Amino acid sequence: MKKLYFLTVSIFLIGFSLSAQDVKFGVIGGINLSNVDYTSTYFDYSSRISFHAGVYAEIDINSKFSFKPEILYASIGQVYKGDLRDYEYYGFDSVIYEDASFKSVYKNNYLQIPLSVKWNLLDNFSLNFGPQLGFLLNSVIKSTGLNENEKHEVSGDIELDYGATLGVSYNLTEEIVVGVRYYRGFKNLYQNSFIEDHTKAYNSVFQFSASYAIF
Repeated sequence: MKKLYFLTVSIFLIGFSLSAQDVKFGVIGGINLSNVDYTSTYFDYSSRISFHAGVYAEIDINSKFSFKPEILYASIGQVYKGDLRDYEYYGFDSVIYEDASFKSVYKNNYLQIPLSVKWNLLDNFSLNFGPQLGFLLNSVIKSTGLNENEKHEVSGDIELDYGATLGVSYNLTEEIVVGVRYYRGFKNLYQNSFIEDHTKAYNSVFQFSASYAIF
């Protein structure tokens, strides 16, 4: 099934490129401000700052619209800070753990494929929207505090994420474009997990990007 997703997207992009008369290709990269939206208030995570980088094609449809598929490597996730003394079940010797505070950084590394429609509203100003597919490559959790540092990495079957993007962009020159967009995942990250009985979770990412058209 996962191979089918890759094949479908690849055929779609190639077919669109071959049929287009005016195509730009370039590189894109920038900053991610990511978190996970939970349906439960039990979780109290903060945003993680990370990065994305990749390539894009911009295919003109007419004077007002163009199609802009991208292939990105994006590291997203969240940060959790806490203190075990805030929990009622804190029961170990506080002399041993003089500082019971801890910090965990959740790094989820994706291959993302935004499939955006670019709507040219004004001179050099555009509205961008469309679906996005994401394939989770691996997850890394780094924890500090409690007098120790830990790192856990999980790699396995590629997991699919999907959702929609909405953003704006501005052409500084014919080659250089800057923009910001928001991605909201529709796939419950806790699907097929025992945690799903208690809460649901969805990726939530702001991306600040700059792109350069090579040719």
